[in-house]
Amino acid sequence: MSLIRGIAAGAVLVVTLGSTGLTTPSDARAFPAFTMFRGAGLEKPVLMYHANVTTDTIKGVVVANLKNDPLALIYTTLVATSPVAPDDPRIVATFEVAEFFGPPWSALAGPDGRPTRALQFEEANHFSKIHVMRDGPPIWMNPVVAPGGGDFSALRVSDTAQVVLAGLGLKIR
Repeated sequence: MSLIRGIAAGAVLVVTLGSTGLTTPSDARAFPAFTMFRGAGLEKPVLMYHANVTTDTIKGVVVANLKNDPLALIYTTLVATSPVAPDDPRIVATFEVAEFFGPPWSALAGPDGRPTRALQFEEANHFSKIHVMRDGPPIWMNPVVAPGGGDFSALRVSDTAQVVLAGLGLKIR
């Protein structure tokens, strides 16, 4: 099964782990339950959720393994960079990002990771933007979380994340 099919098929979800008694490693707990993208040529918003999560046992404790979770891959591979102004002439396209972060949103995840009801972009509790640059990688301005819990206003979208986002239909390169 391809990574993108895994997103659509939804495997075991990180957001359902709490209800099954599983834990996640401390550096892997801060991800939105859902992330929605719109704009820059998308016909309709695209929703992303946790998928391909497996379990490991570490020192007798069952924990979530997020190494193949596309949502976790995107957030953990962001790299701090310099911010860009919204009117920077190097920007060729911008995606608006709605991030559904925290326990109330995690509680809406069904067994396949999909939300148990339709979500509207405007309902999210955090908003950010991804600027596709003429030269160089896309820049994500003000995402809800940053790798290692850092407080960065601008993060470079990694090659790995670009592949995942392109698979969702975002013209990111």
